[in-house]
Amino acid sequence: MIIMKRYNAYNSISQMPVVLIPVEFDRQSHIKEERLDSHSIVLRTFLTKDFMTGRPALPGETFPLEMLDEIRETIITNVPGISRVLYDLTSKPPGIDYIPIKIDFNFLVSSYN
Repeated sequence: MIIMKRYNAYNSISQMPVVLIPVEFDRQSHIKEERLDSHSIVLRTFLTKDFMTGRPALPGETFPLEMLDEIRETIITNVPGISRVLYDLTSKPPGIDYIPIKIDFNFLVSSYN
């Protein structure tokens, strides 16, 4: 909430569920080791008026990409057991819209290094 307010996005995003999922991306499948960072978090932001239907808030359009990167970094740094933060662009109800977006993959790759 503090990060969203700093980027003036708090009032423009209607809803932002944060979902914990047991998906690992950084573990090699042939190694049977227990790891503490074995979960991922999915962020799913919405623009809606009725909270039953809506469209995703698009990074770089609805809010700055830097805000998403700061949220990701804050989660990775402060929440134990998280290996990856994902961003869901599914509409609500799921899968009824197709929204073409342009993503700067260089920005995304550099933010994970």
